[in-house]
Amino acid sequence: MLSFNEILNQQVCNIPYLGKFKSNPYSSIKAWYYIYFASVLIYFLQRSSIHPNTITKFYILTGFIAAILLAIPNDSTHYVAIFLIFSKGVLDWVDGHLARIKGMTSLTGHILDVYGARIHSITFVIGLGVYQYFHFDNNELFLAALFIYPFFYGTLLTKFSYQYIVDELGNSKHHKNLVNQSDEGIDFKKNQYSKYYNFFVWFLDDRSRTIDFVCLLIFLEHLGFPSLSWIFFVGVSVKWMVLWMGSFYISSKSNSAEAIVINKINNIKNV
Repeated sequence: MLSFNEILNQQVCNIPYLGKFKSNPYSSIKAWYYIYFASVLIYFLQRSSIHPNTITKFYILTGFIAAILLAIPNDSTHYVAIFLIFSKGVLDWVDGHLARIKGMTSLTGHILDVYGARIHSITFVIGLGVYQYFHFDNNELFLAALFIYPFFYGTLLTKFSYQYIVDELGNSKHHKNLVNQSDEGIDFKKNQYSKYYNFFVWFLDDRSRTIDFVCLLIFLEHLGFPSLSWIFFVGVSVKWMVLWMGSFYISSKSNSAEAIVINKINNIKNV
């Protein structure tokens, strides 16, 4: 059984920017917050029968809980939601390290981890939209906008194309047909629009510092400061509409899917 200090030191060794407080003050402070409390949980869980993936599932659940609390028109639930949103990452730091200690690392665990981050992003935006609805005296425009992010993200033609191709490449019956339908003379190159697409992806992203800043705005709104958190909600909604249109335009162009197939095949050959 590892001691608390051993677990803490293992966590610290995996974070290169901890010693760069001047250049990354926010990241350093929050990393220490995550590391310390994650180490406490790992210390008590390392000899338990709790599977690391169970921690990941609970991490996913906190996204729904925080969104519900944020959506309830009550100051107290909003404060709890802000705390959960700020602290949920502790669980994200626990599951992977606990899995390594127990020798239970797996691809399923990694997928659940990435899936959880996406769930948190979507539930936060939805909870924020309901919060804005009540905050602005039942303004129905915010309710209508609730569908924008999950719909446009879920129907990106780019993601659908990749998923379809991966599924078909795994199907031996369709593999040859899919390859034959692709023009082998196509040279897969970085799309000329990728820099614009990447700009919008990173604009108003779902990184921790962005979400924490929005939570800070919500907290300040409860103290009587001007309402500014709505700007993030509107910005994210507009962002995903633009991304959807760009994705549809790029992915529907001639030979775009064929280029993806050739690229995937070449990557497999080079492995």
